[in-house]
Amino acid sequence: MGKWFLLLNLSLIPSLPASSIYWTSSSAAPLSLGLDSVSSINESGTAVGYSAGQAAEASISSPGVSLLGVSAPYSMAVAINNSGQIAGTYETQSGYLYGFFWSSSSGMVPLGTLGGDLSLVAAIDNAGQIVGESLDSKGNLSAFLWSPGTGIQAIGTSSSEMATGIDDSGQIAYLQDPAPYAMTYGAVGGTSSLSLLNFGGQGSTISAMNDSGWMIGETSGGDGFLWTPQGAVNFGTSFLPTAINDSGEIAGTYQGRPAVWTESGGFQFLNLGGYNGVVVTALNDNGVIVADSAPVPEPSAILLCLAGILLLAAGWRRKASAK
Repeated sequence: MGKWFLLLNLSLIPSLPASSIYWTSSSAAPLSLGLDSVSSINESGTAVGYSAGQAAEASISSPGVSLLGVSAPYSMAVAINNSGQIAGTYETQSGYLYGFFWSSSSGMVPLGTLGGDLSLVAAIDNAGQIVGESLDSKGNLSAFLWSPGTGIQAIGTSSSEMATGIDDSGQIAYLQDPAPYAMTYGAVGGTSSLSLLNFGGQGSTISAMNDSGWMIGETSGGDGFLWTPQGAVNFGTSFLPTAINDSGEIAGTYQGRPAVWTESGGFQFLNLGGYNGVVVTALNDNGVIVADSAPVPEPSAILLCLAGILLLAAGWRRKASAK
């Protein structure tokens, strides 16, 4: 369950005057959710994100925002499963970013790292397994899988820089950066064997997946796509998909406006109800859609720190490969 934000959006951003909204269906008017930013929503209508710079949750069935109680300068809940278990990222006093697991019974549980000073989460499944990326002791970015019983472990291949999604069958979506490091590719598979998505030589990124093995993302040419085991749908540059549910309903931005796509009905623009700068982030199987609204936050110190870490890691890898 959950979705992968574009890489830098996984960094934590201090609270600014912004708001989150939701629709109970694609044709409904938007309602205020209460969070400063929303990342994910489960089937019972509990959404997660952050409020006042702290990881938080809110329900569409009852007003009010609840902080998770993560003890850190900043924290953000990234994904939630149908049991209410949450995966997120927090910043330490030293400025490092680490992933965490949270449940009402355990509270916050740090995920640790693969040996370096970074771990970022992307998604959580209904068994409480979390995927994301971490730095290892040599400064390489690597995809990871964290399980409540076994902890954190590297997965994929030596080119797997991030795991971007996981479904309830254990299938995992990856971001691959194979030598000569000229292009990144989306890939799918288990913990060790995986296959690159084929878009005629173009690179790709996978932004979300559902439990039917359907994935959405964007090619290096800027085309939004839906990939299924039976074949792919190319939406062209007009549609950037950001969320998908198990019914195959897809939400994103079409011709610059928030919209929902279904195979039977095509595209339908969402009613913005006066909100500006709306970016859809997730939807559940009941058709509830959540989004962030304006203003767009300026880059924070945490965001810039993360960008620096990623650039340093990429530079180390390329430098090492050239020896």
